[in-house]
Amino acid sequence: MSSVPGTKLFYWAQEGYLHVNWPDPMPVVLYPSIDEILPVDRIDTLANRLENFIAEKFVSIPGVEYVFLSLENDSVDVWTIINKLDKEIRKKIYDVEYDILGIIIGFHFDFHVICRNDRSIEELYPSNAKMIFKK
Repeated sequence: MSSVPGTKLFYWAQEGYLHVNWPDPMPVVLYPSIDEILPVDRIDTLANRLENFIAEKFVSIPGVEYVFLSLENDSVDVWTIINKLDKEIRKKIYDVEYDILGIIIGFHFDFHVICRNDRSIEELYPSNAKMIFKK
């Protein structure tokens, strides 16, 4: 991206090998008002962004009651909870999952759709996951 003098500040992101022992590029954000590269922590900051991004993708689907996320290294598990088996809702969920796979690169996703069938969410709650969306 670029900026015209007098307009809002801008930033751009890139990936770079910041340490010779890191097998993968680490995302960094470059700020034009700062003369240094600020590393983005892959676990904390990106996890928060990932949670928000995924939650926002599912919020518009009627019938989705909860979304849980588990992040371990570069592996992401996403559990989408609906109450009753509904092919149209599941199709919308699968479309969102496909979109996420096309947008977010560098993670291994495992998606799960769980029909609650009027059971309490406590019976279905994945123990190693964080609730990122509740309708």
